[in-house]
Parts: sequence; structure tokens; C-alpha cells
Amino acid sequence: MERTPENPGASSRDRFESKNAEDVLKSQTAGLVPLDQFRKRRAEAQQGHDSSDGTLQSPRSLSPGLDSTIGLPSKKKKKRAPAKSNLSFDVDDEVDANQRHESNQKAASEKAVLNKRLGLITTAGHILKDMTTTAKLKDARDREKLMIQFMAEQERVKETEIIIPFHFYDGQTSIARHVRLKKKDSIRTFLDQARKVRPGKGRIDVDDMMLVVENIIIPHHLSFHYFIMEEVRGAEGLIFNYSKKPTTATPSPAHAGSSNDASIYRPEDKKAENAAIPDEDLEGYGGDSSKLRIVTVRWYQENKHRHPFYWWKTFDEHADYTKPNNRDAEGNKLFFQSS
Repeated sequence: MERTPENPGASSRDRFESKNAEDVLKSQTAGLVPLDQFRKRRAEAQQGHDSSDGTLQSPRSLSPGLDSTIGLPSKKKKKRAPAKSNLSFDVDDEVDANQRHESNQKAASEKAVLNKRLGLITTAGHILKDMTTTAKLKDARDREKLMIQFMAEQERVKETEIIIPFHFYDGQTSIARHVRLKKKDSIRTFLDQARKVRPGKGRIDVDDMMLVVENIIIPHHLSFHYFIMEEVRGAEGLIFNYSKKPTTATPSPAHAGSSNDASIYRPEDKKAENAAIPDEDLEGYGGDSSKLRIVTVRWYQENKHRHPFYWWKTFDEHADYTKPNNRDAEGNKLFFQSS
């Protein structure tokens, strides 16, 4: 136990310092403590008082191994381990999975919007694979073969003879007539043959003649085959209603020559029986002659301001002739139709 100092004659300065050290020791110690602990604490208090800066150091800092309240060795605090979750899955993993799912949905929606803007087909059930080199070569050969066959067939179609009914028109319909031509022949050839049919018309030059189908003026340089293949239509249907496929009047393909060009038709190899086909067996025989009118340029210039001749327009491949024209040149709507 603590005892009073045995030297009552100590200087006042020593007593003051001793008193200060004891005050610090008392304030930091509560209750009974072992003697060795008490002596150690008192020495530490005295040592802190006698330091060079003249300030007392805390017993905690002088002796970190002792508890400052009860004078016992301090215990190091253990870090608390994170609480173990009772769930069968990790909450953080679920949050990350939800974020990834949302980002994937956003990317898919943006891709769908882009495909819609570009006009891509996203609902196709089957996507074709890239063709191999061998398949590409085979496809190219097949295309070339089909093209050769088509060209050979069209050469035969061009040589097919047809009947073209017509009539001369000068304000009144004349007697129906017809000429025999081939589909490859031009309008100029047709007009040249037609002017020889009627007496007196042979003295008229071809450039002074016009062919009018419905209300369309046909240029001289175009051929019948062009109108047949393009299927040009007017308000009453096809302008020239002839088949674009081989018919009974179509010449047979040549059998002479090599195997490479055996399917190519040559006009000089035409069979003699093809020229002997009667008119009654050709396309166009007995057709409506009032549809095709041949007029002179001079007569048209004198009457083009009258009805219904001001409806006549020169053929334009980009124009639409399927709808009847009921307006004049100034755009005024007419109350009558052409006869």
C-alpha cells in the first residue's frame, strides 16, 4: 500500500513536483492495484513530469500495454468480420446481373431502331450462307447459259412474221387494210409497205406520214419488237397485242454448225416452209384496223387544233397512257369523249 514520504524536509519545489505527479497518478488510477503496477505507474508519471518540455505525458502514451482506466494491460480490438449472409445468392451479383440485362435490352432496342431506319429485314427465318467459289462459278455459268438461250430465242421471235391491220385516215375512216411484216421491223418499214397498198399513196414520202395508235403518235425509228417486249399499254390495253414468245410462225433454230452455237438462229438458214405460212395463220390477222391510223403530216398540222386531234401526243417511254386524257392543252376538263 502507499506510504507517505520519509523525507519531510524536502524542498518546496520537490514537494510541488511530487504533488503534481501524485495528482496525475490518482486521477488515472481507481481502486486497489498490485504494488508492482502501482510503482511502475508512479515512475512513468514522474518521468513524464521531468521531460524537457515540462509537460506531462499521458500514461496511455507512455505505456500502451496498460489500460488507462483500471491500470490493467489493454486488449487489442479485433476487427469484426462481415456478417455472413443467409441467402443462397450474392446480392451484389444479382445487382450486376440486372444491370447487364438492362444494358443488353437497351442495346437490342437501339439495334432494332437502326435496322428499321435502314430498312433491313430482321424477320427472315433463314439466312443464306456465303457462296463458295465453286458455287459462284457454277451460278455465273448458269446465268450466262440462260442469257445465251434467251438471246437466241429473241432472235427467232424477231424473225416471226405478223399481220398488222390499219386504215388511212383523213377525217374519215377508209377501207381496212393490212401488211405482212416481221416483229423486228421498224415503223418506217411499216409505213413504206403501207403506202404501196393504196393507189395514189405511193407518191407520198415516208417522212410525210404518221402512225397514230389510239392517241399516241409512234416515232418512225422504233420497232414493233420494242413495244411487244416492253408491253406498252394505252387506255384500251396493249398498243401492239402480239406474243413475245415463239409461236407457230417462229422459224425453227438452225441444226447446222457446232454444238456451241447450234441454238443461235441465222436468217439465212430459215426453212422454206416458214415463208409459205398463209396470212390466216399469222398473229394479227382479222384484228381491229380502226386502232391504227395512218395520216399525213400536212393534214395533221392543219387539224391538230380541232377535237379530238389535239389529244394526240408523241410517244414518251416515261409517260403513262393507261388513263384516258379528258383535258385540253391548257388543262381545262372536257365534257365529251373522243369517238
